[in-house]
Amino acid sequence: MSTCMRLGFVLIFVFGWSTGAEILALLPFRGTSHFLVFEPLLDELSRRGHHVTVASYFPKTEPFPNYTAVSFVDEKNHRPLKGFFDFKQFKSVRPSVLTNMRLIYDLEAEYDRLFTLPEFMDLQHRKFDLVITEYFNSDVHFGLVYKIGAPYILLSTCQHFPWQSYAAGDSIDPSYISHPFSAHPVKKNFLERLQNTVEVFGTVAVYDQLFRRNEQILAEKYLGPLPKLRDIANNASVYMIHSHFSIHGLKPTMPNSVQIGGITVKPPKPLPQVFLNFQLKIAYRTFKS
Repeated sequence: MSTCMRLGFVLIFVFGWSTGAEILALLPFRGTSHFLVFEPLLDELSRRGHHVTVASYFPKTEPFPNYTAVSFVDEKNHRPLKGFFDFKQFKSVRPSVLTNMRLIYDLEAEYDRLFTLPEFMDLQHRKFDLVITEYFNSDVHFGLVYKIGAPYILLSTCQHFPWQSYAAGDSIDPSYISHPFSAHPVKKNFLERLQNTVEVFGTVAVYDQLFRRNEQILAEKYLGPLPKLRDIANNASVYMIHSHFSIHGLKPTMPNSVQIGGITVKPPKPLPQVFLNFQLKIAYRTFKS
């Protein structure tokens, strides 16, 4: 092998390892708890040398290396969403599939405004190596993902809903996989299985015929002709799910469905010396008594 060829291989490896990817995180939902799932992943990608552009309602207030924020915040009407439902209602009201579907449908209506923002629309003209976006209660932003033309990852911040499992190719067998919005046990009797079947396939049909139909019209109004948003969802490279089988049980999944439950857990910090001294005093007094 000639010296020039050896030098060429060395240069290829050097520049290959030193150049990070251009990654877009497209996060159109303004729920604070949802962004907290994405934040550790995006921060770590930045630390590892990738340049991350985060389009969301949560721009960082302090400079962060390799991190560019694109803000969707409107101080008058569209700030980060906190506490959009009250947990107290679940003490006396059994979870209802219809109630929860109505809730996410109402939240879906706010995506219309994104297409009027230059910050959102200009992303289609930029070049990215990878797009990471949220898969929650709307497919409308998948049109923009398609226009960018890069490989994309769909991240769900909670257990997969039936339409998300269907897109990923995962099992939605209602005989033992309960609808996330219901309170059915894992072991169901016949009536519970029948009700669960109606809920699972009913919500898939409602999402496809009501949600996606309106979203397709809206996305094509601003972005031009597009494939079916359902097909874009079906063709993601990876589906990340903020869940774990130890909580929601086992079910068959495709190899590209990856559970990332616990990604928000940070390494423990050492206890302050003052607190340690306090513990020693308590222990001493306990043994002394």
